Amino acid sequence: MANYTPTKVVDILITFGECGRNYRLTARTYAERFPNRRHPTAQQIMNIERRSRNNRNRLHNNNDPRLLAVLAMIHQNPHISTRQVERELGIPQTMVHRLLRSVIYHSYHITLVQELSEDV
Repeated sequence: MANYTPTKVVDILITFGECGRNYRLTARTYAERFPNRRHPTAQQIMNIERRSRNNRNRLHNNNDPRLLAVLAMIHQNPHISTRQVERELGIPQTMVHRLLRSVIYHSYHITLVQELSEDV
């Protein structure tokens, strides 16, 4: 399913309400009202409405205490593993990965494969 911006989702849902909760009529009306936008199908509108009812359009809370604790640990030791963070904070490893992904951190470890020598 295509991702729509929050503004476009609101426009789709407003049109859905105006059309008496009819998915096909909403698709036609939305296409007429916004001709320069991508037009969702009736199935896509149904999925957008279901997703909105289930609150899956939430934004990440950057003031989450777990996120702040994980970021503090990573800042103190950039070479720490997610398993060590899990052990020390008691947060599941998958949640640590999710929190890091939400702020666009990528876990990696620097591995030195060569050594410089002073041969003259």
